[in-house]
Amino acid sequence: MEQFKIEVIKTDEFLVKVDPGVWNEETRKEWSNTFWNVDSTEDVAKSLAEAVSRKGLEEYYEGFGRVKTFFSDGTLRAQFKHNDEGVFQILTDEQYCKGVSITVLSMDDDIETNLID
Repeated sequence: MEQFKIEVIKTDEFLVKVDPGVWNEETRKEWSNTFWNVDSTEDVAKSLAEAVSRKGLEEYYEGFGRVKTFFSDGTLRAQFKHNDEGVFQILTDEQYCKGVSITVLSMDDDIETNLID
C-alpha cells in the first residue's frame, strides 16, 4: 500500500456580522461552556466562518443552528423547514440564530493539493 502525506489549501472569504448586544459577555460565556471558547465577538465570527468553510452551505452549523446566509450579491440564501403538516416552508427571521449572519464573498472551487515530503 502506498502512502502519501498531502497538504490541501483552500481559500474562502466571508463577511460575518455579529451583534455585540446579542453576543455579549454573558452569552459568550454560556456558549463557551457548551461548545468551545469564544472570548470576543471576533471569536464568534471566526468560529462561524470556519464552520461554513468546513461544511459548505449547510442548513445547520454546530453551535449556531440555522444561520442567515447571503450570497455576494446580497440575496438571501433560502432555507427551508418542515412545518407541523410536513410541508416545506421558508424560514422566518425568528428561526435563524440570533445576532449573526454571514455573506459568502467567495468559496474556493480551485483547491490546491501538494505532496508533503
